[in-house]
Amino acid sequence: MNKIRKGFHILGLLLWSGVMCVGLFHLIGYNEYFNLFTIKTLAVQTYKTEVKNSRKNVKQNTIRIYYSYSVKGDKYSKYINVGEDFFKNKFKTLPNTKLEINYNTTFPQLSYVKCLRAEQYVHKRIIIVSLMFMIFISILYMVLPKILKTVGNWTKSRELRE
Repeated sequence: MNKIRKGFHILGLLLWSGVMCVGLFHLIGYNEYFNLFTIKTLAVQTYKTEVKNSRKNVKQNTIRIYYSYSVKGDKYSKYINVGEDFFKNKFKTLPNTKLEINYNTTFPQLSYVKCLRAEQYVHKRIIIVSLMFMIFISILYMVLPKILKTVGNWTKSRELRE
């Protein structure tokens, strides 16, 4: 039983630490934590916004922004989902507005809309959620033997009473 419990603990920690590393590497690539890479700004001429209808329990709509850009002959396409209020507050839509994106010159597929920075927000949430699951798995690993012992004692005492 202890080997199975320890195996699940190690697998869970490996999974969630991998998820955390992916989020951390993206944030490093966006120069959110360290200024290791060169970030260039590019004005995107063509982009498309699409309003997705919200579900019944959500009060605001979601706006999906599709954009594509090319760097050194390679074309990259991307989209992001943002809330309608967040979009209106951060990005003033005018007929002549150009969408400005920042992209990593070393890894050009890492890009984000300059004024929204929604990509960084998403990856910070990924790191926080993965840390919470790693803590939960570790607490469960430490407490599970005590819970099983208590349940075993409870069932033995109940059988003796009957």
